[in-house]
This record gives sequence, C-alpha cells and structure tokens, in this order.
Amino acid sequence: MKNDDSTWSGISEQVGLVIDSATTNSAQAALIAKLERVWTEAERQELYDSFGGKKKKGVPNSGIKKLLSALEEENTDAMMLLLCRIVTTLFEVVKQEGDKKKERGLIKSDVVSTLVRVIRARLHRISAWENAERTVDPVLFQMLYDIDNRLCLKVRVGGLLNVFSRIFCNSKLEQLPRIYYRLFITFLRSPRNAQWMGRQKAMMTKLLSSITVLGRRTRLQLMKDGVVKVAIEILSTFLAAQHTICARFFSGGFFGSSDSDQIRSAQLDVIIGTIALLKTLANNRKARDEMVTLGALTICEKELKNSGEKEENDKRKIKIQDGLCSLSMRCLPSSQLPLENVKSPVGFSLPATCNLPRDSSFDDIRSSDDERVEDDEDFNNSTSMIEQIDDDEEEKEKEVEDDEEEKEPPLPKLSKLPPAKLARYAPIFTEFQLGCSRASTSSESLESMRYLYEQAHKATHFVIPIARWVPGELLAGLEPRQKIGPSRSILKAIVPVIVYNLDLLTCSEPRLQVSEDPPLGEVDPSLPLAFESRFESGNLRLVTQVAPFLYELLLSPDINERTDHFQWFYFEVSNIMKDVTYTFEIINEMKESSMYREGMQPVMLSLMEAEKEAGGWRRVGENVCYYRNGYKSSQIDEQTGEERKKRNYSSLRFDVKFRHSGDVCYFAYHFPYSYSFLNASLRILLARASVLNVFVREDVMGLSLSGNPLKILTITAPGSAEDVAARSVAVISARVHPGESNSSWMMHGLLEYLTTSTSDIANSVRNQFVFKIMPMLNPDGVVNGSHRCSLAGVDLNRTWDRPDEITNPEIFHAKGVIQYLCEKVKKPLIFVDFHGHSMRYDTFVFGSNPNLSWRKEDQAVQHQQNECIWPDIMQKTCPLFSRDNCEFTVVRSKESSARVVVWRQFGVTASYTLESTYCGFRGRDLKGTQATTNDLKKVGQCVVESFLELLQFKNRL
Repeated sequence: MKNDDSTWSGISEQVGLVIDSATTNSAQAALIAKLERVWTEAERQELYDSFGGKKKKGVPNSGIKKLLSALEEENTDAMMLLLCRIVTTLFEVVKQEGDKKKERGLIKSDVVSTLVRVIRARLHRISAWENAERTVDPVLFQMLYDIDNRLCLKVRVGGLLNVFSRIFCNSKLEQLPRIYYRLFITFLRSPRNAQWMGRQKAMMTKLLSSITVLGRRTRLQLMKDGVVKVAIEILSTFLAAQHTICARFFSGGFFGSSDSDQIRSAQLDVIIGTIALLKTLANNRKARDEMVTLGALTICEKELKNSGEKEENDKRKIKIQDGLCSLSMRCLPSSQLPLENVKSPVGFSLPATCNLPRDSSFDDIRSSDDERVEDDEDFNNSTSMIEQIDDDEEEKEKEVEDDEEEKEPPLPKLSKLPPAKLARYAPIFTEFQLGCSRASTSSESLESMRYLYEQAHKATHFVIPIARWVPGELLAGLEPRQKIGPSRSILKAIVPVIVYNLDLLTCSEPRLQVSEDPPLGEVDPSLPLAFESRFESGNLRLVTQVAPFLYELLLSPDINERTDHFQWFYFEVSNIMKDVTYTFEIINEMKESSMYREGMQPVMLSLMEAEKEAGGWRRVGENVCYYRNGYKSSQIDEQTGEERKKRNYSSLRFDVKFRHSGDVCYFAYHFPYSYSFLNASLRILLARASVLNVFVREDVMGLSLSGNPLKILTITAPGSAEDVAARSVAVISARVHPGESNSSWMMHGLLEYLTTSTSDIANSVRNQFVFKIMPMLNPDGVVNGSHRCSLAGVDLNRTWDRPDEITNPEIFHAKGVIQYLCEKVKKPLIFVDFHGHSMRYDTFVFGSNPNLSWRKEDQAVQHQQNECIWPDIMQKTCPLFSRDNCEFTVVRSKESSARVVVWRQFGVTASYTLESTYCGFRGRDLKGTQATTNDLKKVGQCVVESFLELLQFKNRL
C-alpha cells in the first residue's frame, strides 16, 4: 500500500510526529478529519500492524505502550480524541479476527488503567458534568465500558470512584449522558464499589431522590432528609401505586420509555431495590429504630395483608412479598432462643490433648468448599438486586490483592509419619506383593439385608441415646421425579406449648430399650403431634406447638462444636391426622441462605406407604420458605470468657398435608444414609462380588474417637502381583461432613457399580485400576446426627495438614494410607473427595491450578495444566455434571483441606473435591427437577467410567 497521508501508515507517521514533538492544533484537526471516513479492512489491519504489536524496526513510534504513553501525556482535546479512536480501532480489529491472544496482549498493556488515570486527571478540576462535556470525550467511556472485565477493580484502585460520585452529586441529572449511567451501574457490580459509594456523603439521598423528581417532596427537601426517611417514603409511595400506571414518577426520560408495561416493570424494580436497601440499613440499630418510628412495620403489614396469595409466574412480586417479610423480621426486636444452654444436650469426654489449640494460622471458621459467599440479602433468589456477588470479580480482586502483599505468609506445617508408624498400613496394600484372587467371602442371602442392617446397628458405638431403630434406607423405594417447587412465607400467631424436649429426655432416660417400630394407626386428635429423634443420624432438640397446627423446631448442635453448625435435621412425627395442613418451622438454621429459597423441598418417608410398597422417601412441603428470623445466637468463648459475636438465625418453614391418619413419618434435610446401612450394604456387595470375577477386600485403618471402625476397601480385578503393580491407583473418600448424605449416595453408586457390574467398561476399569476407597471418614458424626464436626468438635476437612492421632484419628489414618501409597507403592493417578454443596445446582468439582493460587511460588512453577482434563471428561460422560460450576483456585483458607494437602504435599495433580447438589439440576435433560438417590448413584457410576478415559488421555501424553 502506498504510504501517503491518506493511509493508516501515513497517519501513523504523522501521529508519531505529534507524539515526539508539538504539532499545531490545525494539524491535529486535519488528522481527526481523516479518521472520520470509513476505512477498509486492509487499512484497519495496517493500523494494527503499526500500533498493535511489539515495536518493530523501521516502523517509527510503533507499539501500544508508546501510544498509551502519549495518551497519558497529551492535554489537547483534538489529540486526545485521535488517540482514543486509534485504540478503539485496534480492539475492533482484534475482536473481528477472534484472536484471544492478541486481545489479551492489548489488555495486558494496561489500557484501562491508563484511561482511568487520564479521566481522573481531566475530571479532577471540575465539579459538575456540564463543565466536563468538552473536557472528556465519550469515546473514553465507551472504551472503559467494553474492553476489560476487571474494570470494577481498576476504577477503584485508580481513584475514579471518588471523581464519579462527586460529579453525580453535583450535576443536574438530565445533563448526565446515558453512557454515564451505564458506567455507573457497571462500577457498582462490585460489592466493594457499592459499599464505598454508599458511604459517600449525600450519595444515596441523591440517587433515591432522582427517582421521585415530581413526587410529593421536592428534590431539595429530600436531600436534607436522611436516606432512611427517603427510602421509606419511596417504598410507601410505590407500593400504593404499583397497580396503577404512574408515569409522573418516571418523567424526565430517566428510564427512557413511556410504555405502560415498561413503567410498571420499572416500578417493581424500584420497590425491590428500595426493600433491599432498607434491609441492609436495618443491620444498623439507629437506622432500624428510625424505620420503626417512620412506620416501616405498618407499611409491610398493610402490603402483605393486601397482597393475598402470590402469583407464581411473577417472580418479582414474590421477591417483594418475601422482602417485606424479611424487613419486618429485622425491624422487630431480636430475642434469644428458648434454651438455657445452646450446647448439645449430649456430652462426650475428649482426651486432654483436644483442648490444645492448633497453632496454624490457616485454620478458618468457614470450613469447606461449600462455604462460599452466602448472602441472605436476596429475595428468594441466589443473588439480590443490590448485593449481587460477582464471583469472578471477587476472585480477581483477591488475586490482585495477594500480588500486592509485600510479605507472603508461609505455608502451614505439614505432618509426615516416620517409617515405623507408616508400616502399620502395609496390610492394606498386600495385593501389590502377593497379587489378588477372587473374593472368598461366602455368599449372603439378599433377603438378609434387614438382618445385616440390624446387626450392624447393634455393633455401632453411639454417644446419643437411642430409642428407636429406623432402617429408613431399606424403606427408600424409587423416588418420584419431582420438579423444583415454589416457595413463600406465612405469619402465624404464637401460643407456645413444648411437646418434645431432648434435654429432659436425655436426663431422665439415660438408658433406653431400643424399639424397632413405632405404633402405626394410632391417633388421638386431642393431643398434639408426637416427635422423636433418638435414633441413628437423628437430629431434633426441642419442639414447641405455637398454634393448633404450627410447630417450631430447634435442632441440636454438633457435639463439642466450637462453631455453630445447624443444618442437618432428621426426626420422626406421629399422632398424625390426614387432610390437615401442618406447618413446621425450624428456627435455628445457621446458614444465611439456602437452596430452600430456590424451591428445594425437604424429604419425607411414610411408614404406612413403605409397608404397602407404595412409596419411599419423597420431596414434600408446600409454601417452603427460608428467611432470617428475630433470634440471635449468644455464646461465651470458653478460652477467652468473652461473648462471641452474635449471629442471626434463619427459619425454614414448610407446610405438609399427610395422606393417612395414624401414620408415622420421618423428615430429613436430605435422603439419609447411616453408618449401619453402609456396613450392611458392604456385606451384601462383598457377597455379590464373590460370585463375579471381582477382587474386594475390606480393611480397617483404625478406630474413630468413639471406637467405630474406619473402613477402607480395595477393589480391582484378580491378577498376579505383576498385573496389579502395572495398574493405576485411584483413591476416593466421602462423608467427612456428616450432614452431606448425598456424598454417601454417590459413593454407594460407585461401590455398587465396581462390585456388581459386568459391563465391558466396568471390567476394563477393574483391569486397569486398583481402587482404594474410604466410604465414610466421619462415622461418629454420622451416627450421632451431627452436621459438620467429629466428636472432637472440629471440621475434619480442616485437619489434613497436621491430623492428631488421638483427637483426629479419622484423618490421621486416612492421610497415613495416602502417604504409604505415595512413598512405598506408587502415586495415585487421581484423588477425589466426595462432598455435598448447599448453595449450588448440579454436580461439579474444585481442583487446584497453581496459576490460580494465592502463593506467588505456586504461580511461578511450570506445570502441564492438566487439572481441567477430568472435569472435561465428566462433562461429556455425566449428564448431571456442570463444567461451568467448576473452580480451580487455591485459596489460603483451604490449605488444610484434603484436596489441597494431597495436591501440595503428595504431588497428586489430579486432586479434586467432587460436590453434589442437595437441590437439583438446571442444565441438560433434568433441568428444573430435584435430585434423587438414583441420580446421585448415577454420578458415582459416571465417576468410575470417566477414569478409563482419563487413563487413556494420560497414556497418550
């Protein structure tokens, strides 16, 4: 192409002259005029060749960094416009080509940070937008809006938020261009940015008053009032007007439309946003008192009475009603739970060493991959309008903040067994020296499962008092496929009468005669419902009848727990009348949010229907809702003697109409899976495996704190020592958290497939793998109805760095087995730890990518980036798996978890936490349905089958 002044090359040379020496304004204007015409693709590419890549010999002033340097140093409006248009064109060319590498290269050139500094400098000397129209070109804002997904972080670090808030407060709103509002909304997607903006003087008042330009009060009066008063007035006005079209509230073109449907939609959005703001402000005592004085409770009560039943198809109206209920609860005075002592009514004496605190700075109160940000400020949704958490943005901010730390904290100390102690695990690996033959276990009758279950139950060591043997898993028939249901909230009168008190029963009946079956068919209408939880995995502490058919329930804490954990429940209900709607409200749930807000339902088992083989566990509950209530926790720290920070409890409420009078029903958070059922199932599976060409051996790693055996299974195909030594090893564990029964159902499906399937894939997997399986790492927690802890009161998935043999024997032995395997046999191909996740759909994994680690040393290590291979395979082979939900960050708080310790200490790059939903699925064929035990078992089968393709991939490397 000829290099004249009408081509990009010619312009680039002239720009170079402008960069290196002053040029007249007329020359700059001439250059801008040339840019106004439409350029061909060849000319645009020539521009990119001049400025988009690295500096080249013979091309003057090339390179994006040189261009950005000129952009930051230039003060004239004409030249600023020219340079901005060149940068915009560079991005357009790269995006058209779809070259992500080049696009990342331009982003890494720090275009956005440069523009932030330029805008800040040019806006610093002005106070209102009308004075900035000629100073800042709109192209700058368009570029800021489009090119970098880390914009929210960079504008905060670059100091642009302060400038924007000042201009917003001092400008006439009708003079602000639309791009300003788009940018403003983009900035506020980051919770940190929103919090910072909300603290600026007059910011929120100006923002809220802008919505009611022609309301009862003038804008000037609203600016003088407090934010609470303005928000209450807006809420009252818009609630009264939501059934009419009040275009006067939206005059001035603020919403850019006069269409009635859009105006009504905007009205609802304003109401939702105002409620969210008031809920946030209600965390402050003075603001809460002001709301009560201004009549917030009256407004909420009036609207809830007038709203009637919810319209299921209008999610925003559902949000409004739930939000008003939640706001009412926050405005009411808080109270303590009706308990003298919040500690567990059941005690367990710990060894003295249990009182010694761990000296690791990596111990964290939030204790698993499940404990992500869980925001209770939403309106029956996973994220709220005003407090939406952008996970990707937060992870990027954490990454940048870690980079900015001058001193990186050291890694936690990792324990390692000496050879003498390590030798105790040699019998678990005898197949590598002696080979293995077909299992010699004598065949058991399949009809003996109930007998095996009962025997396993008798052999189990309990801490809680046991009054009932409930073989609930045996009664669990094929669950019906059920859709995710609606949710709602209801208010009732309070007439308290205690009908069940575990504390009194524990004191008065320390020794019980265990009965198998509660009486069926008996009902006394004059008496309230009868409750029971003294059976394996049961959890229910106190029940209060507060109305004829309304019951408030309290759950028991984990034994010896140091941090509150209330989620798992499992209890019996009898003296039931049919066709009566009963309401159950669990009032001491600890988590701030739950999938019950998304339509998840509890599970229920009817003994009458199970005896008739008419059904097993199924999802039940109408009008399910989950919300923060008026109760607060109050505990004294035993070590410091000081009161711990109070936390709000949440309520789970649901209605049930029973089908049979005199029935006995069981309710649970999720499908139960007990330790006794596991042991009985293992007897059956080993018996079946003996008939097939499958080698299965059951070993005991050690004993739990209460003396329950910690079992480990070896599963492979029969073969000589040489055959076994040539096979890859897979290590799989589950149920370190007792309340995550879904992980046991996945494990059950995996064991069932490995031991009983005769398919070609199953045979091939057994012939190429040796499986080391630890099916239940925390049996004590499971049998005693805990949610998260062992009998030591700690989260065992935070002890893998330095497990203690006396206080954490479960993890001590599990880690010892893996250490022996890695040091004496061979490094496993893959390690997977099964878990349940209470805040997400589908199944997915957490992996470990050094590039996404909190430590700079990890990021500097060269690795093959194979951590995504197994999740990609699962995405193809498992219809219930979601690759989009997978994460591979290594955060500091997870350094003592199984996934990270096995990856870091033993070098197993394919180390994962497999998470399964309690709720259901939102992808593929099962979208909108709730999970069943068959679904979970299918996931376990898919895990086994995926290992075969993973091995094939590894062999190709």
